[in-house]
Amino acid sequence: SFLKEALFPRPSRENIALLLDDSTATAKRIFEYTSGVLRRAKLPFEVIRKEQFSRLLPGDLRAFTAVGLILKDDAGLKAAVLEHYLQQGGGVVSLSGGDFRELRAPLALKESLGASKIITGYKLRYGFLLGEGLSLEEATFEWLPGANSPAKGAEVLASSYRGSFPLLWTAERGKGRLLFWNWDGFETGDFQDRKSVV
Repeated sequence: SFLKEALFPRPSRENIALLLDDSTATAKRIFEYTSGVLRRAKLPFEVIRKEQFSRLLPGDLRAFTAVGLILKDDAGLKAAVLEHYLQQGGGVVSLSGGDFRELRAPLALKESLGASKIITGYKLRYGFLLGEGLSLEEATFEWLPGANSPAKGAEVLASSYRGSFPLLWTAERGKGRLLFWNWDGFETGDFQDRKSVV
């Protein structure tokens, strides 16, 4: 126990890691939006870029209270890194719907749905926003869904307006929790005023 705490101390305050593959314009815009929200909220964060992923080992994310993923695919990130982090009670949020194969288990994904088309409208269920009895609906917003679907046991929190396509889900993994956004909506500035959704 002593060595564990000495080598991997628990964070004493909020400290967020953003795992980033900024090889696409979409990822760059999502990163700009996300980092802007974190700065305004005065939450400290560190960016870990794709080039560093191959050197990450299970336990390396322990210093962080939450991990945000801005990835278009696995990008060389080992599933064991996220699995260990979640098992120890960490929180992971994926901020864009990518094509994940190696990371399916920690991200609560089943098989890919394949190429996606633009979807109009979305609904976030009651109780998601600030834990209140409020829902959020938008019938006209157009969004491009990721090619993912939630694994068995995941809880869908939001879907397309007609309910046919999952937009957001959560799942428990060990002592930790995952939140998976199955879209690229955070690349737009439309959500700057909806900080409670992030």
